[in-house]
Amino acid sequence: MPHIGRHHVQRSLRSGVPYWRPASVCLIAFAMSPVAADAQGSAAAPKAALPAVTACPPAVAEIATCYSERLGSGAYVLAAMPKDWNGNLIVFGHGGPAVVPPTATTSQNDLGKYSFAVKSGYAWIASSYRREGYGVQMAAEDSDQARKFFIERIAKPRRTIYHGASYGGLVGAKLIEAHAKNADGSPSYDGAFFNSGFVVGAPVGHQFRADLRAVYQYYCKNLPGPDEPQY
Repeated sequence: MPHIGRHHVQRSLRSGVPYWRPASVCLIAFAMSPVAADAQGSAAAPKAALPAVTACPPAVAEIATCYSERLGSGAYVLAAMPKDWNGNLIVFGHGGPAVVPPTATTSQNDLGKYSFAVKSGYAWIASSYRREGYGVQMAAEDSDQARKFFIERIAKPRRTIYHGASYGGLVGAKLIEAHAKNADGSPSYDGAFFNSGFVVGAPVGHQFRADLRAVYQYYCKNLPGPDEPQY
């Protein structure tokens, strides 16, 4: 994979985004036209009532309004709309897979961690995914539902960028493959950014878990536990 320098990451988001040094970074741009830095507001108002307001994490509490709702699938969405919106949206896919059921606060830590996006004027939305456990296609569907929710209930963005972290990068690869276009043929996403090693693929990405188990058992020889199914 070619090296992606600081100026490439900053230019992709049109903001002063700090340079990350993750194990793997993938940046995909779909739109040829630049993101309008001075775009204010949306091209169209939402068609339904705004969702319930919820507390924002401290990092963005003074500069944004946050919304939360549980969708019919069971997934929770958390959205942040900056007061000085540049007209563009980031759809975030979190890492994992989670080992506990989702709650209304699942995405709060992620919003705080990646608050630079909201501070740079981008609206932000994330799905908790409908359940814990592995499910790339499910999580991709839930992430796209979050995008649609933002358009229908909050505002229509001029540009939409997907950001996937860790396992969310694998989810994003599936999302871009399966949900790249709207029903009318227009693009659903204008770009995607993955700070994720899982873009190498699920088997390779998860092989280390089996390796760790094998090494542990070789030295410790205490699995399975007495209260676990024997194998």
